[in-house]
Amino acid sequence: MNPSATGCELYMADAQAALKAYLERFDKHKPGSRNAFIYQILDGLEFLQQKHGHPPGRLLLSKALLMEWIQHRAQTRTFYTAASSVRELDDFMQYLYERKIIAVNPMELILREFGKRKWSGIVRAFQGGAPEATLERLRVEPGFTGSFGEHADTFVRLHRSAGRPFIFNRYALIAFNRFIRMAGSDDVKSVTPDIVKQWIATLTCSAGMRRKRLLILRQFFEHLCNLRVIKVSPVPWSLIDSYGRVARTFRPYIFTEDQMQALLAAAQRLPRIRPFPLCPDVMHMTIATLYTLGLRINEALNLRLADIDDKQQTLFIRQAKFYKERYVPYGPRFAERLRSYLEARRAGGISTAGESPLFVRWSDQPLTAGTFRRHYLEAMRDAGIILGEGPRPRIHDLRHAFAVHRLLRWYREGVDVQKRLVLLSTFMGHVSIYSTQVYLTITGSLLGEANNRFLNAFGSVAEGGHPSKP
Repeated sequence: MNPSATGCELYMADAQAALKAYLERFDKHKPGSRNAFIYQILDGLEFLQQKHGHPPGRLLLSKALLMEWIQHRAQTRTFYTAASSVRELDDFMQYLYERKIIAVNPMELILREFGKRKWSGIVRAFQGGAPEATLERLRVEPGFTGSFGEHADTFVRLHRSAGRPFIFNRYALIAFNRFIRMAGSDDVKSVTPDIVKQWIATLTCSAGMRRKRLLILRQFFEHLCNLRVIKVSPVPWSLIDSYGRVARTFRPYIFTEDQMQALLAAAQRLPRIRPFPLCPDVMHMTIATLYTLGLRINEALNLRLADIDDKQQTLFIRQAKFYKERYVPYGPRFAERLRSYLEARRAGGISTAGESPLFVRWSDQPLTAGTFRRHYLEAMRDAGIILGEGPRPRIHDLRHAFAVHRLLRWYREGVDVQKRLVLLSTFMGHVSIYSTQVYLTITGSLLGEANNRFLNAFGSVAEGGHPSKP
């Protein structure tokens, strides 16, 4: 293979061998779907092979050639058929790239350049009357640029290496980078307080969000001051304070145990749909995992079959927040539920390879947070938890409910909760015990339990008598 910036070589023998393994991932009890995938992929490869005199047995894949094929597909097929073909070829190219059969996925390069509306936007552009102008509107703007971008990118990488996702901070810095680039200079030393004021004035968000963005910018420029890249921060505290301090009023939704039982039952009643045939099985098991083990949603979605140790009854949590990988033990009831789910998964023709995702949408495609959220809301409506237009419990509230219910059980059992906090902190993968202590005041139920214990032990003293003897 001779990789280049926009393309690479693909040997047809390698492609045909990989196609067979690729198709093994798909639902075995639907041969019609398999045949459709074969036709779409082979049709695309045949078109590419016939173009521009490729050497025998080889394809010279390039971004320009694939754009030509997308245009041909869009102009000779309906929108749905063309978009489906493009997505399937992209998925196959990504499969080849991940297995190092090709050096680069040219389809991914196209998305990086014109993927503002993904493949649907590109296909519609070629079906319209002015594809070049439409594609230009789909062009993805660059992220970090100039000396500001270089320092900002390093700053983001530094925090991510410390275990912080830093997603919102990155977007805020990219937005400011784009503003100063359009204003004429993306040199970090050219930023002044007036430029910062102009930028913050263009935002249409709330005062609280403006303050948050200014604090992010202030943190970044203070970092540059410490490195002596600049002498003083161009984000004055007077500007930040002009947007006031916003008090945190958010309180998590704590499910009751009856609500959790209703939610799990509702998940099992979800319909089986074509793109998600195991919907009730997957949703029931995912919700049970989040609530029973207190996992974060990304931790659950990143689980692979190889992460399950059935003998030790543990799950290995990788790619966790703050990079705190850990083993999470589970009990016999969860083990039985997990075995039932794995059997349903096998019966559905899903791969049993160790690297296969534990939670899948269809075939071997991993469950995404968006798909989970959509069916999670559907289950909560069916369970009667969501009524009208009031506040909706978040996915993360399943983790909050786990922690609160665990503490409540300890209170009722009469154990020393403060001593158990270290165990709970380790189990949940918290960076420190202080994160776990928040749950002590997160719900009035805990305070009510503590009050009952006090009255049982010292009620007579409070009423003027003497405590009862044990």
